[in-house]
Amino acid sequence: MYLIRAIPIAKSMGKDSLTYFSKEAFTPGNITTISVRNREISAIIQSVEPLSSEHRADIKSLPFIVKKIGESNEQPFFLPEFTRSIEHTARYFATSQGALYHALTPQSILDNRALVVAPHTTPSTHHESHHSVIFQSDNDTRIAHYKMLIREEFAKKQSVFMLVPTAHEALYYQSLFEKGIEQHVYALHGSLTKKETLRLWNAIITSSHPVLVIATGLFLSIPRHWSTIIIEREHSRHYKMSQRPHLDMRTIAEALAQEMKALCIMSDNMLRIETLHRYEQGELQELAEPRWRNIAAATSTLIDMQSYNKEKKDFVIISDELKALLQKNTSTNRHLFIYVARRGSGSQTICRDCGTTVLCNNCSAPVVHHTDFFLCHTCGTKRVVEDTCTTCGGWRLEIYGVGIEKVIKEINTIVGNHNVFRIDADTTPTRKKILAVIDEFNNTPGSILVGTDMALLYLNSPIEHVAVASLDSQFSIPDFRIKEKIFHTLLRLRSIASHELLIQTRYATLPLWDKAVKGNLIDFYREELLLRKKYHYPPACTLIKISYTGSPALVRTEMQHLKSVLQEWDVSIFPAFIEMKRGMFTMHASIRIARSSWPDPQLHSILRSLPLGYDISVDPENLL
Repeated sequence: MYLIRAIPIAKSMGKDSLTYFSKEAFTPGNITTISVRNREISAIIQSVEPLSSEHRADIKSLPFIVKKIGESNEQPFFLPEFTRSIEHTARYFATSQGALYHALTPQSILDNRALVVAPHTTPSTHHESHHSVIFQSDNDTRIAHYKMLIREEFAKKQSVFMLVPTAHEALYYQSLFEKGIEQHVYALHGSLTKKETLRLWNAIITSSHPVLVIATGLFLSIPRHWSTIIIEREHSRHYKMSQRPHLDMRTIAEALAQEMKALCIMSDNMLRIETLHRYEQGELQELAEPRWRNIAAATSTLIDMQSYNKEKKDFVIISDELKALLQKNTSTNRHLFIYVARRGSGSQTICRDCGTTVLCNNCSAPVVHHTDFFLCHTCGTKRVVEDTCTTCGGWRLEIYGVGIEKVIKEINTIVGNHNVFRIDADTTPTRKKILAVIDEFNNTPGSILVGTDMALLYLNSPIEHVAVASLDSQFSIPDFRIKEKIFHTLLRLRSIASHELLIQTRYATLPLWDKAVKGNLIDFYREELLLRKKYHYPPACTLIKISYTGSPALVRTEMQHLKSVLQEWDVSIFPAFIEMKRGMFTMHASIRIARSSWPDPQLHSILRSLPLGYDISVDPENLL
């Protein structure tokens, strides 16, 4: 008889491991099935302890029932290097190991593990030790280097893993690298069917030939040794999970590379402020000298809409310069992409009589006006447009801000409504629809594409003319990373413009614009780093956010209890940016701790002991 400790592979579980008994001596690392709260879930064997007759009697006297464990696969399911990286990163993110296994392994693989074949595991012998490097350069330079690196690693019989933030980028990079080696290049992402996921998983782990895997973080668990792990588009916010356990796939990929003694390449046009600071501090090396000046093919023009509107009685959305570009684009049969930061007609609707903002009836967030309805972009509630203010009964409801619908309406008055395409979450919610719109746009001479951030994820080919109709609303978001996000958006737009880039703004005096227009990365980094240090934001510290959601009275009680539990640390407690959502109230607590001190054993122990109602995020993207 054996006492088995197993880690449940589940998103939310109060305990790190559970105890069972078995007649078989399972091997640690094997996957089995356990019963938890009357449901069957997968679990990984953590330890196996033989039981003597007296220990069996002790088990029978326990105040809880030790259940029998199910059958296990014959060999360890995960590589030991991956298991060790899980142990390390679980401590860092103050969560259970089971939550990481759950987030990093496709459910279709766990459910069909009997169909998973034995892996071909040849350890990498290319590197004697791990080292992480940065690669900050333009897209073409990075892609050319990757092609050379892949050829070199294949010649040494070594495999390469490229981590990407989204499914679209997995498919995009596959198309760039597969020529001549199609049978050895695999793109893995969460949009695959269960059958296709299992087929590709088995093909990768059994191939005796080196492989290139381009995948999202869900597939970091695949049991294959890598000589190189590339974190491409390292700045992307899509690497950070918005839901529990709030993992950052970049951190996990670097930990895995360290365990495998693989080369870890952090790569982008411009890397995150935190990553550049680590490089500056000597924690990271360089693959090549980082480029601090972003060279663009297009000429850039900044339009000061603030002074522009002083000369006009009405609020101007499209400047004369953008009108001229619209007409030029049509007459020359070229293509024009116009970026708009917001969906709908405007960012908010306000009563001119009493100043009341029109809010969502469900979650109290400001609603956005669309053509004939109000839509809450927070919870998705839709309702008809009111004629009067619900507070004072006034008729003067006015839309403020610039949204994509308002921009398209203005464009149609200038060039007509033909050859004008649109990409946003309201009209193109799926990848298939987005690609169809882009294909029609590319094949229509003189066409205009208007899109939000969603469009930027899919625009990979050069476009002759690019314009920013409105980006100013982003500056009002109280997010300590917002300037960095805006700067990256502008760099992205510069990279796809081949002839002309035009930027409209009412904040033309802000230093950020000049740095973005000139592609001055070094000055932006230095200025942003000074601000982060001044106000004690990452990378000046490790930031931990703890959230609680429920009724207002319960939340306030729980957060005061939390503050008393964490009295040894400087804890700030504040309401969420949108306090009420779906009838539930949310508050946050933030803790700033020195980077060198995290994970702090005492603080980590307290955080792990908190009830599941507390939502913990280490290195959050924002404090909203």
